[in-house]
Amino acid sequence: MVAPGWCERFTRFRYEDKGRGPDCFDCWGFVLFVEREQFGVTDLPDLGGEYESAEDHKSVAATVEKYKRSLSAHWVKVENPQPGDIVMLDIGGQPWHCGMAVGGDWMMHILKGVNVGLEHFTREPWRNRIEGFYRHE
Repeated sequence: MVAPGWCERFTRFRYEDKGRGPDCFDCWGFVLFVEREQFGVTDLPDLGGEYESAEDHKSVAATVEKYKRSLSAHWVKVENPQPGDIVMLDIGGQPWHCGMAVGGDWMMHILKGVNVGLEHFTREPWRNRIEGFYRHE
């Protein structure tokens, strides 16, 4: 399977720390944008004011943990991701990066220096870094 065609319209964006659009995003800003534009999910908080910088891993990880607890009624951890599920990734032992499941074992995410990428989350370097998949219910 290849990444779905709908992903193409999201691949032109660039990375920017705490970016929330319209053309630049950090990873959470990108997830917010795709959830809203592709899946109609509008109840995700911005969180940009909760961490110092997207590169401040400790601050981002603390924000992620706080957020996961507060919205557990709407977001459920699942084993088998579907398009639109958030892919939470541990890097350096902390959950501070995220992307979007888009189908099969593909995810779409944005990183500094890479911009938007489509990658297999079952392959290196991501397969051992998956903290979990989260679905809006």
